Amino acid sequence: MLNKKLTILKNAPEAIGSIAQFETFLKTSNGKLAVFSPSILEGGGDAWRKFLDLFLYYCVTTPLPADAQVDWIDERLVEHFKTDPITKTVRAGREIPLFSFVIPFRDRTHTLPFTLNAIMKQETNHHYEVILVDDGSAEPLSPEIEKIVADAPGGSTTVRLPKASIFRAGFARNSGALQARGKYLVFFDSDIVVPPHYLNQVAKELECSDLVQGRRWQIWHDEWSKADPTVALATRERELDEPNAHWKDFALSSVPWMKTEHPWKYVSSNCLAIRRETFLNLGGFRHWYSDYGFEDTDLGLRAWRSGLQLLRSENCIFHLAPTSRAEWVQILKAGRSQAMRNSARKFLLINHAIDSLEWMTHMVL
Repeated sequence: MLNKKLTILKNAPEAIGSIAQFETFLKTSNGKLAVFSPSILEGGGDAWRKFLDLFLYYCVTTPLPADAQVDWIDERLVEHFKTDPITKTVRAGREIPLFSFVIPFRDRTHTLPFTLNAIMKQETNHHYEVILVDDGSAEPLSPEIEKIVADAPGGSTTVRLPKASIFRAGFARNSGALQARGKYLVFFDSDIVVPPHYLNQVAKELECSDLVQGRRWQIWHDEWSKADPTVALATRERELDEPNAHWKDFALSSVPWMKTEHPWKYVSSNCLAIRRETFLNLGGFRHWYSDYGFEDTDLGLRAWRSGLQLLRSENCIFHLAPTSRAEWVQILKAGRSQAMRNSARKFLLINHAIDSLEWMTHMVL
């Protein structure tokens, strides 16, 4: 079972829930591990800077036990992570799958057909199944989507989670992975398209590595809404763009992924291939990770600390951006939201990740 070891840190009065309590704790703790309340995740830019200063000292003076595995959830959110009622529909395939595509989504029926058609157009002899995880969509799957996945050679499964108001991508991906029969898991977002040779390339790359990550580029909304992106991939690859410096550096770097600084920071579930056995041994994604972002970075850090080999694929993968390029750049500039800071704090506290402070500060400030 995924996430066997869980520690639920409740919003108890004795838990550290503010910067002032954190400062007091550091003066009196004598090297004891802290118990943090979710309320310490709240606060803006000044609170974030103060938190980083305190956290740096905390990490230096309080080593984390090697076997520590702490998940974090506000007790008010536990209700959103129930495994009942979860329903599923299974469609038997013609072949035993080697690969299992796991695609969580919520109300993304405008992009999901593009993603599924790109999968179904794979020019490969490797059999695969498709696992869709509906993370509480308002409407049921359309007949169009049902028809596309019906032709998957290894069959298809649709998992339906109860409705929730919070972001729970890790929980959704874990739910899909538990249904998988393939030797390899391929996690896709529901707005990703890949070229027809994608699966053959990944199959080769997984022979010599543990995690394989695609190089992401953008297809802007005013382009993908007028044409089939799977046709555009081969002819327009050089014209495509990635304005996010983080992912552009990853895609264009001439340095092997494992030799980059903090290689785990590039692990992203928008397009990630991994052996199912390896994923289960890592414990999957954090069960309770409910804030936006970093649940896949968290998996990457644990993989890297376990000595697994990360490989940047020769494949280019493509994101169906919901906006034009100009609008996307504005979103990036304004994207240092409170949710991002909360998620970053959670990442640091869960992982005792002193080695990521400089990078994390750049991401959220």
